[in-house]
Amino acid sequence: MAEHPSRRFGHTAAAVGGHRMSSEGYFEGSQVQSAAVECTIADFMGLIRATAEATGNDEYCLHVGIDWSGDEPLMILTTDITVSRMTAYQPRCIAAVPEGVTCSLLARLSAPTCCGFQVRCAKLGGMSEINFARYRAYVDARVEANNAMIALLAGSRLAAHNLQLHSGSPHQLPGLFPAVNEIDRFNLLPDRASQLLLDADAHLAAVAIPYALAVYEAFVKDAIAMLSDAGYAVSQSWGALNAGRMHKTFFDAAGVAEPADVIPLFHVLRCVRNAQIHHAGHVTAEVTEVLDSLTDAQRERWEQLTMAPLSSMMKEGKLHFTIGHLIAAFAVTKEGARRLNEILGQKLSRETWAGIAVADFAESAEHPRNSRQWKRGLLGFARFHYLGGLNLSGEELELAARQSGYWTATSW
Repeated sequence: MAEHPSRRFGHTAAAVGGHRMSSEGYFEGSQVQSAAVECTIADFMGLIRATAEATGNDEYCLHVGIDWSGDEPLMILTTDITVSRMTAYQPRCIAAVPEGVTCSLLARLSAPTCCGFQVRCAKLGGMSEINFARYRAYVDARVEANNAMIALLAGSRLAAHNLQLHSGSPHQLPGLFPAVNEIDRFNLLPDRASQLLLDADAHLAAVAIPYALAVYEAFVKDAIAMLSDAGYAVSQSWGALNAGRMHKTFFDAAGVAEPADVIPLFHVLRCVRNAQIHHAGHVTAEVTEVLDSLTDAQRERWEQLTMAPLSSMMKEGKLHFTIGHLIAAFAVTKEGARRLNEILGQKLSRETWAGIAVADFAESAEHPRNSRQWKRGLLGFARFHYLGGLNLSGEELELAARQSGYWTATSW
């Protein structure tokens, strides 16, 4: 659905699903290849851009979603290239949309380029994320960290695959690839180098877990500060903001219980991170204690994320990481941040959120204050970023803009 500032609406739809699976068969109607969704969205964005250029309109607010009403869950499939060291390719489900749930992509297009878009999946009528400035910064940092780790993983796979062409060669890598920078530091025969590259998972996971936690912990502390600024009683005791206690500090201040399906898994990551960094990867009493404290449901969730039994993480008294632990680190922290975002949306007043939205917009506003363009920009910015069930009205934003001094004209 494309929304023009003049409130004219347009609708377009495309059918996806039931694609050819092989020369002899098709996917089920409830199975959709991710590439089909991506291509549909890309084509639609191209259509909107062309429309913007042809009509001379400078801004659109787009809502792109998947409507599903079938009896079976809608499965969005992609190709898994991480299994069997790139020797096998299998369809893998990356999203399941039950009946009554809408997956939507919310996009904002300022001609002639797209400013950005975000993917949301929420129950109809439920909460979605509020994309305030610090949360956007966290998401960007998390995505950058995740992409960097996956790039290193893919790079190691690609390099190992390429080295198969030189299997059995008596020449070391610097002689085979003299144009590659810093190749002298990897002065090995191709077979040995290929094996090291294929075994890079454990080392990448050991690096990724502290990386993911560091990005996430910074956001948790910012969320605690937001509660404090809003007048909530936040613990000032020593260590209240350390990684082991920061969630308790946040949820106690908000007056709600910690989510039992997320926070215990964070503590597993925290304890194995500490063991890896401070105890050379040896299994510590802290690790054993946190693993023993998991409920059956929490243990099952951990094994789903890591794609391996919990016991496989420990071998001969040392931690043994896989690509699954890298995935778990980013998945758990991503969900944890969403839960904090939801609590902030519930606990901070609408007046507070209106003030945050106005200040957020004013930092990057290109039009002069008190202008019609500044007002329109603010309304569109709030509609795009400040979701989560807020639906801030023009009156609320006007009041916040006047109180903060960003709008001083007599008329709105």
